[in-house]
Amino acid sequence: LINQVVDVVKSGATSILSSAFSTAMNVFNGVADTFIAFFFACYLLLQKEKLGLQCRKALYALLPRKGADQVVEVFSLSHRIFSSFITGQCTEAVILGTMFFIVMSILNMPYAVLVGCTIAVTALIPIVGAFIGCGLGAFLLLMVSPMQALIFVAMFLILQQVEGNLIYPHVVGSSVGLPSIWVLAAVTLGGSLMGIMGMLFFIPLCSVLYALFRSYVKERLAKKEQIILFLNRRGYAGFYSCRMCGAVMKCPHCDVSLTYHRNGRLRCHYCGYETAFSRQCPVCGQPHVAAFGLGTEKVEAALYEEFPGIRVLRMDMDTTRRKNAHQ
Repeated sequence: LINQVVDVVKSGATSILSSAFSTAMNVFNGVADTFIAFFFACYLLLQKEKLGLQCRKALYALLPRKGADQVVEVFSLSHRIFSSFITGQCTEAVILGTMFFIVMSILNMPYAVLVGCTIAVTALIPIVGAFIGCGLGAFLLLMVSPMQALIFVAMFLILQQVEGNLIYPHVVGSSVGLPSIWVLAAVTLGGSLMGIMGMLFFIPLCSVLYALFRSYVKERLAKKEQIILFLNRRGYAGFYSCRMCGAVMKCPHCDVSLTYHRNGRLRCHYCGYETAFSRQCPVCGQPHVAAFGLGTEKVEAALYEEFPGIRVLRMDMDTTRRKNAHQ
C-alpha cells in the first residue's frame, strides 16, 4: 500500500512539475517574443526615413516609373489612413476611460481607476470593445454592491451615447472614410480571421481598398467609361432580425430568411411570399427590428449617394421581369 501511495505521489509530482515547466516556458517565450518585437519596432521607427528612401529607390529601379508612382501612392494612402485611425482610436479610448474615472470618482464608486483603464483598453476594439469593458466593470462592482453595478450600467449607457454622438465624430470623424456597413463587415471578417487584432487591422485595410476603388470609379467616370458591378443578391438587405432577442424573420413556407426591399416589403425569393416590414419583433415584441446585409438595391442607393449625377442601371430579377424592361 505504501509503495502504491509513493507511486501515485511520484506520478502526480512529475505531472505537476511538467505542467509548471511547460507553463513557465510558454510565459518566457511570450515575454521574449514581446521584447524582440518591441525592440524590432523601435529599430524600424528610428530607421524609417532611411528604410523608406531605400525602398523607394528599389521600387523605381525595379518597376517602370508609372508603376512605381502607383505603388508609392498606395503606400502613402495606407500610411495616412492607418495613422489617422490609430491616433483617433487611441485618443477616443483615453477620453472615454477618463470620463468613466471622473464620473465614478464623483459618485464614490470603487475601482474607479481600474475600471477606467479597463474601458480605455477595451475601447480600442471597434464597435464591441466598450461593451466588453462595461461587462468587466459591472462584474467587479457586482462583487461589492449589486445596486452600484446597476448604477454603473446606467452610467455606461449615458456616457456611451455622449461618446458616440459628440466625442467620437469630432475625434475620429470620417478620417477612415469607410461607410458604416463596411466597418461592420470589416470588423466581422477581421474578428473571424485574426481575432481582436483583426478587428483593429481590417478597418483601415478595408478603408484603403475602398478609397482605391472609389478613385478607380471616379477615374472611369471622368473618361465617360462604363463600370459593371456584380452582386448575386437581390433586394436592399439580405435579412432582418431583432437586435434584442436575435430572432431572424423567416418565410413561413420555406423556412428561409426574408429579404427586405426598398418598397418596405419583405419577400421570399423562393416561393414569392410577401409581408409588410415592421419595426416590432413578433417574438419578443420589442421595436428593435432592423435590416442587415447587402443587396443590389442598397448598392444602387450607395452609388447615387457617393457619385451624384451618374446614371446607374440595375439589372436583377426585379427590374428585368418584363420584356424590354430596360429599353
